[in-house]
Amino acid sequence: MSQADEGTRTPDPLLTMEVLYQLSYVGTASNPSVPAAPRKGDDEMGSIRKELELDLPAEDVWDAVRDFGALHTRLVQGFVVDTHLDGEDRIVTFANGVQQREPLVSLDDEAKRLVYTAVDSPIGTTHYNAAVEVSVDERGLTRLIWQVDFLPRSLATLLDAAMERGAQAMRETLEAAGR
Repeated sequence: MSQADEGTRTPDPLLTMEVLYQLSYVGTASNPSVPAAPRKGDDEMGSIRKELELDLPAEDVWDAVRDFGALHTRLVQGFVVDTHLDGEDRIVTFANGVQQREPLVSLDDEAKRLVYTAVDSPIGTTHYNAAVEVSVDERGLTRLIWQVDFLPRSLATLLDAAMERGAQAMRETLEAAGR
């Protein structure tokens, strides 16, 4: 019996191995490798955007964002516990032990914009593209925007909850570094 079958909770209270298992597969435990069947509306792209206003220098925030291999130490401590580079990809280990390969798509220092994708999704996304942008608003505050476009749309609730935890970890990590 796997941890998912036992309903064991992961260190992240929002995600359980059982939830990840159910989102990734359909069918019996004897054949867990059958991909999840599409549901009505799943052919529509989902999009989630998280926006942070930070009273920190934009250059410092961008420096942390652009450090692609230091996600776990400079940007989302606690949410991600390890990151290592494999060529242009980073291998991310989340607090719940799940790993994700994230190829770098582009890094634009002038626009302060980093784009990455995710492959071999542990939650069942068939498309995942993310952009993180850093700018300064009219009040002089730094604005960080993290937007993810994904398929299937049915994963929106789970992905939104995970991104909310990620955004919270970003704020805490960046503000702690700025003290």
